[in-house]
Amino acid sequence: MKNKYISILASVALAVGASSCVDLDTAPLDQESTATMWQTPEDVELAINTLYIYIPDAMWATDEDVYTDNATHGIKWAVDSRAHGLWEPTEFSWDTEYAYIRRANLVFANIDQVEGLTEDQRNNYLGQTYFFRATIYFDLIKQFGDVPYTTEPLYLEDQDGIVRNDWKEIYDHVMEDYDKAISMLPATSELGRVNKAVALGYKARAALYFANPDCQHYVAGGYQVAADCAKQIIDMGVYDLYDGDYAGTAKDYTGKYAEMFWGLNMQNSKEALITKNYVAGINGAGYIGFECFPKLGWGGTNPTQSLVDAFEDCEGAPISESTIYNPLKPKENRDPRLTVNVIFSGDEMYGVQVNTTPLPSSGDRALYPNGCGDETLTGYQTKKWLNPDVYPETEGWNHSAATAPLRYTEILLIYAEAMNELSDRPQEAFDAVNKIRARVGMPALQKTDASKPTYCGSQDALRQRIRNEWRVEFCFEGNHRQWDARRWNIATDVLNAPRYSYKYTLRSDPANAKEGDDGMVCDLYVGEPVEVTNQIIRYEPHNYLYPIPQDPIDLTKGRITQNPGY
Repeated sequence: MKNKYISILASVALAVGASSCVDLDTAPLDQESTATMWQTPEDVELAINTLYIYIPDAMWATDEDVYTDNATHGIKWAVDSRAHGLWEPTEFSWDTEYAYIRRANLVFANIDQVEGLTEDQRNNYLGQTYFFRATIYFDLIKQFGDVPYTTEPLYLEDQDGIVRNDWKEIYDHVMEDYDKAISMLPATSELGRVNKAVALGYKARAALYFANPDCQHYVAGGYQVAADCAKQIIDMGVYDLYDGDYAGTAKDYTGKYAEMFWGLNMQNSKEALITKNYVAGINGAGYIGFECFPKLGWGGTNPTQSLVDAFEDCEGAPISESTIYNPLKPKENRDPRLTVNVIFSGDEMYGVQVNTTPLPSSGDRALYPNGCGDETLTGYQTKKWLNPDVYPETEGWNHSAATAPLRYTEILLIYAEAMNELSDRPQEAFDAVNKIRARVGMPALQKTDASKPTYCGSQDALRQRIRNEWRVEFCFEGNHRQWDARRWNIATDVLNAPRYSYKYTLRSDPANAKEGDDGMVCDLYVGEPVEVTNQIIRYEPHNYLYPIPQDPIDLTKGRITQNPGY
């Protein structure tokens, strides 16, 4: 039975606060006496349970899109200095990563003294631990490049010799750890543990990240590794797309794609390789209360015009090339995923009409600077994850939710991208990406009929379509966009591009104006786009890597050095 529910609620509640502000080290579990901690298989399981806290939350990662061309943030105080074009070393940290690496290394250091472990148990526990150490080190080298590397539990007094190791050397260790995990983990897992497919998926993700020869950090052969790992998962026949049997068209879409992001629906689906879950009343999430539009919620993220424009028309044409797209009715004849992700001015949700026009009659939700302070900067609001059955002002602060750090959709996109990079438009790449598109009725991409808008006449044409699928499928989920922009070597262009709100024109029309609007009306989607100027991100080539956190530089008196450009 493939159960993806990570049940660590009571057993690790005390360990959640373990990643306190210490350097390359510590947590209460780490300080348990070896004489009392590492005695039984249950002790090992408790230690590994704490590693699962590290798994990122794809839902809360929504906010990371505000540092990309996808979004701005309506909650103005909730952004860091990156939203204002700054990259401050004092705002970055790797304490959490190294706290969990220490926990993993403690398992390796102590597991052999535990009595009563069967060989299967030992391999499973070790496989999980190798998986987590690989994943954490991958996250570190992706963010920072060269970082300290150790396979031993570190105490504060062990830090005198700490230096940064070469990122490529660490990448090799990451691949070795993933391979060990893959060889040791079972094909299916109980209690939501990682299994062979999860390890293969994360290995594919890591290989794909460094596969592009145009990027600053490159590992030859990455596309083949990513394709091979993804193909193994596909061939298992265990996973599938949520509502993957939909057979209708995009124009008349009646499927259930949106429901994948509601409540615990992801938990019991074949879409998720692993989930991170919240249960109301136990460890309930407050996402809907925080991220819903004001003032039912606190404001949340605001999709940019660029992201809205990324969704094709329902015939598969980019809207810049569409013959059916009407800019005055931008929701009509579009990819159904647009309205799953974006709330437009005038939409109704939770029993209210979400008007964002910059007029007093729109109230708290009026376009900045006319609303409540947490109002939208773009005229749009984010809709993904907003369960219509969870009212934001009440249950929205303690609701159930299942989020998937790794979805089967990502496996298909990894496979499609890698196969297209390995050769010119192979059928396998089309088959993988088209399976994703068909789930919402979008027409298949193809290379045989140049008269259709889905035609991909070159390897690069298919490359751009696949990249756009990444963007529209994973916006407001899993922090994909900023890293995709880096690994595609397009960050200098897309992360420096101005971000715009919808177009609008205010004009005097006393006969039709609403009360309180001083005789003015707003024509939406008419006029010139309005640039967002109070959140401006900037990206230079050295921002491919984050700055090394200032604390370890100070602690080691400069032995740990800063990345160039900071």
